[in-house]
Amino acid sequence: MTLDAAGAAQLDDFYK
Repeated sequence: MTLDAAGAAQLDDFYK
């Protein structure tokens, strides 16, 4: 993924 750590954390929270 090209997302940074903050973006990945937010998306991970939405996908779970």
